[in-house]
Amino acid sequence: MQRSAARLVEQGLATAAEVEGWAVQTRAEVEASVERARHASWPKAETLFENA
Repeated sequence: MQRSAARLVEQGLATAAEVEGWAVQTRAEVEASVERARHASWPKAETLFENA
């Protein structure tokens, strides 16, 4: 990811501040998703093979 970010900046497609902002936003979204998953109830056993 760091190489991609560096390439975006080098090519003038994004600023370093934009790339850092995206990283901060992505980290926050991942942390929020993890917290939701930690507080979610376990699925019912009878749904184990649904969509498989």
